[in-house]
Amino acid sequence: MALFKLFKGKEIGALGQVDALAKTLIKTKVNVHKLGLEDGSVGVGLNIVSK
Repeated sequence: MALFKLFKGKEIGALGQVDALAKTLIKTKVNVHKLGLEDGSVGVGLNIVSK
């Protein structure tokens, strides 16, 4: 399993999860997170997980 998490900000909460490429042998999921950035604005972070 590979897990990559590169967020430039503080994670506020999870917005959702999507299965990608469901018909292959490798299962991939994309998690969407809401981020609070250093300048006070809000951003989005993607977490991609492959099994």
